[in-house]
Amino acid sequence: MANQKKNNKEITKQEVKEEVKEDRCSFCGRPEAMVDFFIKGKEAIICDRCLERCNEIAEEDDDDDDQEVCNRNTTPQEIKAYLDEYVIGQEEAKIALSVAAYNHYQRVFKRHKLNSIEVKKSNVLLLGPSRSGKTYMVKNLARFLNVLFASADATSFTEAGYIGDDVEDVLLSLLEAADFHEEEAERGIVYIDEIDKIAARRNFSGMRDVCGEGVQQALLKILEGEVIEVSEHHGMHLSDNTIALDTTKILFIVGGVFVGMEREPAPEASAAS
Repeated sequence: MANQKKNNKEITKQEVKEEVKEDRCSFCGRPEAMVDFFIKGKEAIICDRCLERCNEIAEEDDDDDDQEVCNRNTTPQEIKAYLDEYVIGQEEAKIALSVAAYNHYQRVFKRHKLNSIEVKKSNVLLLGPSRSGKTYMVKNLARFLNVLFASADATSFTEAGYIGDDVEDVLLSLLEAADFHEEEAERGIVYIDEIDKIAARRNFSGMRDVCGEGVQQALLKILEGEVIEVSEHHGMHLSDNTIALDTTKILFIVGGVFVGMEREPAPEASAAS
């Protein structure tokens, strides 16, 4: 009887110890009294502090993945300094391009940190005479940012269904440069030259202007940012397979001469305005 009572007392003490034992985080060992909350699983417990650290590590991993395809942690000053090494003069253009590229990739890669602030997509227009280095400047910008680059001449564009290049062909060039990886292509830069040549023309012949207003409408859809279905090429033929490309993340830069823009307005025009 004495031994039985002794055994019962030992069992009772063991049960009390188990009841008094506190839950602790399986990762840092903190007791529940030292944290805000626990998340309990079948075999482990994690506290709010360790959970927050896990989220930070996950974000750092995402940043490292982005860094491989885009030098996005740079500043406008660093972009401008790089362009200075390759382009002489054109100070205003280099400053504007550096700031625009910085703002664009901040919008693309840091949307999750902007909370409720919505930053609208913006594109860039470069004005300058032929052979002033517009294309060369954009190429060097893409090289420094470590993103893909594709270019096209707007004079080659026609409305869909007519002889000539479709507007979507410039997106296909970007996809081909990315080896058809959509995410990499969506971080790229597209430069379209001679944009001033697709202005709507006065039509006295009654024929359809397939290189003017129709191309403008097709370009507008891409520039504003939408999901575009791009058809693959197989040799000289288009494939039935299409790839959905989100153009909201692509930086579009267009350039043109815009003859007459440098002229001062006539006195009559100034008075009317």
